[in-house]
Amino acid sequence: MPGRHRQRGRFTRRARRTALYVALTLALVSLTTFAVQLVAADREGCDARAEVQLTVAASPEVAPAVQEAARQWDGTRPDVNGKCIQVQVRPAASADIAAALAARVGGRLDVAGTSAATPANADLPAVWIPDSVAWVNRLRGVDRAAVTGDTPSSATSPVVLAAPEPVARDLFGPGSRRLTPAALRQLVDRLAKKELTLAVVDPRRDTAGLAGAMLLRTAIVTSEEKLAVLVFAYRGIGKLADQAALRQAYRQGLQLSTMSEQAVLAHNGARPSVPLVAVPLAEDGPVLDYPFAVLGGLPRDVEQAATQFRAALADGRYREVFGRHGFRAPDGVAPASFPTGRGASADPIRVNPVAKADAVRSTLDLWTAAVEPSRTLALLDVTSSMGQQLRPGVTKLGILRAAAKTGLALFSDESQVGIWAFAAHLPTGGHHLEAVPIGRLDPAQRDRITRSIDAAQPVVTNECALYESLLAAYRKIRDGYAPDRTNRVVVFTDGRNTVRGMNLERLQRELELLGDVTRPVKVTLVGVGADVDMDELNAIAVATGAQQAFQVLNPNDIEVVFLHALLS
Repeated sequence: MPGRHRQRGRFTRRARRTALYVALTLALVSLTTFAVQLVAADREGCDARAEVQLTVAASPEVAPAVQEAARQWDGTRPDVNGKCIQVQVRPAASADIAAALAARVGGRLDVAGTSAATPANADLPAVWIPDSVAWVNRLRGVDRAAVTGDTPSSATSPVVLAAPEPVARDLFGPGSRRLTPAALRQLVDRLAKKELTLAVVDPRRDTAGLAGAMLLRTAIVTSEEKLAVLVFAYRGIGKLADQAALRQAYRQGLQLSTMSEQAVLAHNGARPSVPLVAVPLAEDGPVLDYPFAVLGGLPRDVEQAATQFRAALADGRYREVFGRHGFRAPDGVAPASFPTGRGASADPIRVNPVAKADAVRSTLDLWTAAVEPSRTLALLDVTSSMGQQLRPGVTKLGILRAAAKTGLALFSDESQVGIWAFAAHLPTGGHHLEAVPIGRLDPAQRDRITRSIDAAQPVVTNECALYESLLAAYRKIRDGYAPDRTNRVVVFTDGRNTVRGMNLERLQRELELLGDVTRPVKVTLVGVGADVDMDELNAIAVATGAQQAFQVLNPNDIEVVFLHALLS
């Protein structure tokens, strides 16, 4: 029995210890829970258990500065209706976000890549900070409701001409450097002679690259006749995928590019063996302005959180944060923390965002037409009226031959081109004849097309099957659609449709049904002579998504008109 008493005593002591441990554990849990509740409520009354998540997609180079500013702002305990605001910043290429937002509404932006898939709402940010307001304008061209309210600048960085230090010294000499109009003309001449190498990040993906394309356009196209020179100049430029590829190109000997002042500072901050020099452009040269864009369709509390963060970035309290990362303030002033050297000075700049939508659009159209390989089917009107003379010794068909040959020279070797002749009731029994099948523009294909154009002759009939021939050509290009090319139908005609069986309304309806914004087929219509029905051609153009058709009245204008038509 004594042993039983000893066991009972041990059990009693163990039970007491267990009870004590349980009590202490419960007390600790209670204290921890109370402390968590205190922490959750200790943000000037906001409740961290019911946070408002504000997701921000920022251009990669500015994302670190936005993230640092967001962390400091979090210390001010911002809230929406008592709920704490939690900002999440992620780097994202401006082109990728723009393409995704366009795809959300079934639209498409050409960002030199494959078409973006329709994103889920959860994959889209609430706030977008691209490198330029140019992206906001391009997106609004697809979806006007994509961005709400104002888009104030978060920071600025001027676009500069970046050159390795020895190259900058050779081109501009020692001391202060600036790309004056005279220096720009000399530089263009040396590029044409291939004495210098120039590369840019594709302008469809990068605003600094776009600024470079616009700069060359201004320097070269001093008259309409110089458009062809610009096309070949664009083809001679190195095309890079992104900023990482640009930095690698400099390591491999690249001599010139356009990039932001901040990118030059970041490059030199990595202490390369050969630093870059930032050569300022004109005094009112293009500037990246990093707009703060709040996307449409947000929940009310998220929109309010975005509005508060936008105001915080705009009121100047985080200028030094952005300055440390190489950015100027929205007004172009360099903060005290801004690094200087090798062309980057603390002098204020004039802020000139890339905001002219028409100039951006036309430059991108020219760039795409110049550098993208094409899959094109050209239709030549061979009705009897094409034999009429526009002036002594120059027939309408002769004008078209000259235009077709001019256009052929503008297509790159990677393009695919074919020729159809059309009238009505041709000897073959149809309304159109495949003169040269679509094929890659190697020397043999160029020769076949040239010989076919030279051999073209008007037929005896003046009946014109414009509608049916155009519709058949459109289907041909659409059915063989090449996603890596510009898909186009080009029509030369001097009259109007005269064949019964299809009216204009039916053609417009058919073209609209065949149209697909994700697989666009461009239609270029060129009317020759005063007798052509331009109302009809313009109506067809609008049905295909083009702005207008083109008319040639003076034979001397054919090359310029055709260039505008082909580059539209």
